[in-house]
Amino acid sequence: MVIEEGVIPGGMSIVLTHMFGLKAKLVGKDTDGGVADYLRVRTRDLASMIGGRYCGALNNTMAFLVIGARRRQGRARARDDRVLVLWPGVGTQPVFQPPH
Repeated sequence: MVIEEGVIPGGMSIVLTHMFGLKAKLVGKDTDGGVADYLRVRTRDLASMIGGRYCGALNNTMAFLVIGARRRQGRARARDDRVLVLWPGVGTQPVFQPPH
């Protein structure tokens, strides 16, 4: 498995801003409550819509490209808001050996 940083094309920023907003409404969970929180959330939503890719959720999003190998022994797991990659014996696989 190879994990690389990716880049989201700037031209997709408007579409992604709307998609993130829709997904948040469909599957997101509000972990805070009250009027003050509601106003903060709506202010962030508005900033995302107006500011585009330089504000809000899209500005705080990282894109990664994950490529699997044929042996499929590597696993990625979420743990404490981080990604843990488990891949026993990865360094011994032929693809990672130095050329002769």
